[in-house]
Amino acid sequence: MNMPSSRKTSRVQRRFVALLAIGCVSIFSALAAQERSPLAAGGSRIAGTVVSAATGAPLADARVSITDVKDPRNQRSLLTGDDGKFLFTQVPAGKFSLEGSKRGFQFGAYDQHEQYATAIVTGAGLETEDLTLRLQPSAILSGRLLDESGEAVRGANVTLYRQDHNLGLSRILRFSNNQTDDQGFYEFADLGPGTYFVSASATPWYAIHSANAHQGDDSGDQTTDATADPSLDVAYPTTYYQDVTDPDAALPIPLKGGDHLDVPIHLTPVPALHLRFHTTGSPESGYQVPNLMRPTLDGNDFVQTGGAEMISPGEWEISGVAPGKYLVRVPPQDPASSNWSEMQMDFTSNGEEMDTSQAEPSGEVSARIVMQGGETASTDVSVELLSAKGQPVAGVGVNKQGVAELRNVTPGTYNVMARDVNKVLAVLSLSTDGHASPGHTVTVTTGSTTSVTIRVAASTVNVEGFAEKNGKPTAGVMVVLVPRNPAENRELFRRDQSDLDGSFVLRDVAPGEYSVVAIENGWDLDWSEPGVISYYAKRGQAVTVGVGKEGVERLASQVEVQSK
Repeated sequence: MNMPSSRKTSRVQRRFVALLAIGCVSIFSALAAQERSPLAAGGSRIAGTVVSAATGAPLADARVSITDVKDPRNQRSLLTGDDGKFLFTQVPAGKFSLEGSKRGFQFGAYDQHEQYATAIVTGAGLETEDLTLRLQPSAILSGRLLDESGEAVRGANVTLYRQDHNLGLSRILRFSNNQTDDQGFYEFADLGPGTYFVSASATPWYAIHSANAHQGDDSGDQTTDATADPSLDVAYPTTYYQDVTDPDAALPIPLKGGDHLDVPIHLTPVPALHLRFHTTGSPESGYQVPNLMRPTLDGNDFVQTGGAEMISPGEWEISGVAPGKYLVRVPPQDPASSNWSEMQMDFTSNGEEMDTSQAEPSGEVSARIVMQGGETASTDVSVELLSAKGQPVAGVGVNKQGVAELRNVTPGTYNVMARDVNKVLAVLSLSTDGHASPGHTVTVTTGSTTSVTIRVAASTVNVEGFAEKNGKPTAGVMVVLVPRNPAENRELFRRDQSDLDGSFVLRDVAPGEYSVVAIENGWDLDWSEPGVISYYAKRGQAVTVGVGKEGVERLASQVEVQSK
């Protein structure tokens, strides 16, 4: 018997709906299983609201997770409702990180400052059900590069710098790079709040740099290639916002969560210089062409010039150079040598000449690493030199003899850091030619090798304690472990943020004498500067980590929170 078409369709539809319902139940069950955590059931609750740090508005569909601090594998997560609320029930006693994420916002943790946050402590009679998790809206910094005619500059290199405070001193570090599109636009998205700087470098598309364009006789008369138009012999100097060419004059760009700032940069051409460099060498061994480096916000960058041509044996003409300050680096004539020669120059006039034999050779550092127990350092260890502003200058791993050979180092005084891929190291002492070097610094001199012995220790102790104010546990304060001689032991500083019960852990502490301080709202302090931290260290709690100690050093009493 044939079933009417309409009834057949109805039955098929009902079957499809039933199967779909079963499928949805299976999907939701799977999702629920994913939401469930291996955390053992307990009697505590962690609850609150996720809001925008910029507006305070609740955030729906934000992913919220709690993670056991002692065992990060134990985690539970959920999505907030339309009101931004979240609730974790049956949470066991313990300490948990509380983190959130949502598209268009920065991933964030509870009461986060830099890389530190406050952990939620359950089972201790603390309020854990009215928490506010603030997420910073992502910011965008974009703009357009325009030339002197208001036309787009395509394919320009745009560099984003950010002000960093992680070492307890203000420094500017390179953050990201981008290129302009065919309309001259660039964009840096998904940025967190902070202070930024922007620079742009490019070559005028129409620029022509004729070699030998500025030769002259002894009378000083100059002749120019008839085919070259002097107005086209131009260059763009590296330009910073707002349209300045001196990095020290770069305008900082404060960026808040949710900002979308328009940062245009205008490039103005300047007459390009043709520079003459007299180098040593021979037809047999060749003649090395010098390189030009320009100072930036975080060191020196290689300069892309208009080209170099050897116009006579050992005489180079480098064209397309914008006037300004440069570091001239000359490769070694001997292929077996790794040390370049350097000279700081301020080029202002066309046809300037430089005898590269006057450049001073760079130096070398031969650093022998000795572990605290006297054993030779493994090849997992490396040595790094930092400038006074905390910027990396040179770094290399040690060889099988525990020696790091740092070559081609610009003369100067540097802070020495030792690192290990498997554990945290601290420099205990540094000696040069058998004499102790204050501040764990090394001075590199021109054309010579400085031999240093660096005694390091693995940092294997955690210092634990509680911060309190007026007799009550205080959460969210900055806790700093201050070494006895701050100026000479910057790498021995440690930091943490107090948790909901006021507890803190200062990890990987090296042997030595310290003072522990807790500072309310102290995150923007230059806390590693001796003149700043000494004020707080006077009222801190003393602690000594003995040689050979491992595990945990617990403070005998609470650390009193000091106001900023």
